[in-house]
Amino acid sequence: MIEPSNEIAKRAAERLAGMDANLPAATERLLQGAPRRRSLDAGNAIALASMLVSLVQFGWTIYQDQMRQKEKAEARDSLLQRLRERIETDGHLSPAQRDLVAEVVAEEILG
Repeated sequence: MIEPSNEIAKRAAERLAGMDANLPAATERLLQGAPRRRSLDAGNAIALASMLVSLVQFGWTIYQDQMRQKEKAEARDSLLQRLRERIETDGHLSPAQRDLVAEVVAEEILG
């Protein structure tokens, strides 16, 4: 059985490919447990893919918990805020990119 969070991560990676064209392939490799490549170009995509997969897994857990307790609109706002807080930019992502990643992940989780 395919994990819902894996499918969400793949869809989010496709939508965020404008940030790094290698992101969808790096995400797929990461989800399949393939060894990480060490080239510079692949390294950036792998780091972003790793953050994306981790963020989706985190967000999926939050979403499942919140949907048991709140209305969908409240759950979306809360999920989006927690995803934004979870992303560590370390100068690698601008605030706008951080918000875009959080919004895409939240939209994909909420379907």
